[in-house]
Amino acid sequence: MLQLNEDGYARELTLLGLDAGEANKVDSFTMLRVTLDNFSDSAQGPLKLAVYQFDDSPTYVFFPSEPHPVVDNLLRTWDLTPMTAGLTKLAYRKLRRTAFERVKNNILRLAFPNDPQSQILKCVP
Repeated sequence: MLQLNEDGYARELTLLGLDAGEANKVDSFTMLRVTLDNFSDSAQGPLKLAVYQFDDSPTYVFFPSEPHPVVDNLLRTWDLTPMTAGLTKLAYRKLRRTAFERVKNNILRLAFPNDPQSQILKCVP
């Protein structure tokens, strides 16, 4: 997170945690869009975790309310537990512009910047 772009802002970062062997579920714009939609609509599919940072905003970690055991272990490894000092757990309705449904287009554009479908996406500023 220490790298800055030419305007002095931190870079946009997305990390997606998928089931083992499921990388092919996100290797095209269309497949990634379906995977992101399934994750946000019903917490179904191979996507188990999404980490997102936009410019200088805080880093947001999205996962289902009942995380997969592998995700739960990873969160503990990162010291992201309910007892972690300084960790803010926001109610979903308070996320506003960083709610997962609002950042899906940013993730798609970052993953596939040259895809024609990326060019028409409305992204969170």
